[in-house]
Amino acid sequence: MGARVLATASGADRERCRTAGAVAVLDHHDPTADLDGFLAALASEGVDVWWDTGGLLRLGQFERVRPGGRILLSAAPRSPEDFCSTPFYTKDLSLLGFAMSNASLADLQAAAATTNQLLALGRLIGRVGLVLPLSRARDAHRMVAAGEVQGRVVIVAD
Repeated sequence: MGARVLATASGADRERCRTAGAVAVLDHHDPTADLDGFLAALASEGVDVWWDTGGLLRLGQFERVRPGGRILLSAAPRSPEDFCSTPFYTKDLSLLGFAMSNASLADLQAAAATTNQLLALGRLIGRVGLVLPLSRARDAHRMVAAGEVQGRVVIVAD
């Protein structure tokens, strides 16, 4: 069973999302971007799964999830006011959370083995955006916090 993926990302990541399989990508940094219109045009019947990786899910967006659908949060909402439980029981939705810090050592080892296998097969493509020596870790942190880095930051020993 496959999935039709609709994504939001920065404009710089649009092609990367398409290459990874997204059929459409909305630039969430574009002030004129209309998420509601994007979803209405491409998934008028609603979506089965909504995965929020940036804590950007807003109250009215639950309406875009089909009855019986699932919402996966791997980042907390920016503010508690953005979250309301009413759609969960009125639409029979499921809310799932995921935090890497809760994974057991065995889970992390299994995930690492799978990740390494997919990387070796070329089915998973990592992106290193910046490599800096340990002496510049403060600079790396500042750059990540300012949103100046696309991809992973790798810190290496001096």
